[in-house]
Amino acid sequence: MLDEIELQRRFTNLSAPTPMEERLERQGQGGVSLTYVRPRFIRTRLDECFRGHWTFECSLPVEGARENGQPRYCCKGRLTIYGVWREDIGRGRDEKAAASDALKRCGAMFGIARDLQYSGTVPVTPSSARAPTRTQDPYESPGAAPIPTPPPPPKPKLDQGMQYAPILCPWTEEGVACEQKMWDNRTVRKGNQPLFRCTKNRNHVVWIDQWDEATQSLIPRERTTSTAAARAAVEAGFPPPLADEDDDLPF
Repeated sequence: MLDEIELQRRFTNLSAPTPMEERLERQGQGGVSLTYVRPRFIRTRLDECFRGHWTFECSLPVEGARENGQPRYCCKGRLTIYGVWREDIGRGRDEKAAASDALKRCGAMFGIARDLQYSGTVPVTPSSARAPTRTQDPYESPGAAPIPTPPPPPKPKLDQGMQYAPILCPWTEEGVACEQKMWDNRTVRKGNQPLFRCTKNRNHVVWIDQWDEATQSLIPRERTTSTAAARAAVEAGFPPPLADEDDDLPF
């Protein structure tokens, strides 16, 4: 068992300056020069201070939000040192990179390579003053994330040039009026097609001989509204049946 003084000394040694030979640089977004270390350095520093007294656990990486069309993986890591643990989320281009990033983030919470966290510098050029477009990394220079621009509202679809007719559907079925909107086919009709068609019942149509274009109204006339009504109207208009006569020729 380590006494309190020795334990405090070892935790303090975790925050020791990062050796120059372990520092690596890469170009970040907006021309930022980033200084970082490999995951191997994190494990080496842990072994130097707490060999046999530290563990790192990582959840199964899952695919997260894409960046520039490329998949990004995320995982949750927990670094435990002598019973004290820290957790953070790692991200990367693949599962291994996500786990390594989680280890470095947890190590930074204990002070490992913390002196590199904000060591990035930006070249003095007008073109480099661009805010980062992804989640801020602890090893990068801080910057305000841009406010996402909401996408424009979708444009309404044109129904092949169709528009609503100036009248509601005049049809009635069993005494119940339809009164639904009708499509206006006058600008798109071809051949023997109706002028108007009901938006709810395709069998309800208005033909050209039923519409007065000058008054924009239906031509007044008696119209049948159902099969039963049509049959009754036809039968009512027929003359009485003729009686057989003696001189009728047998056909």
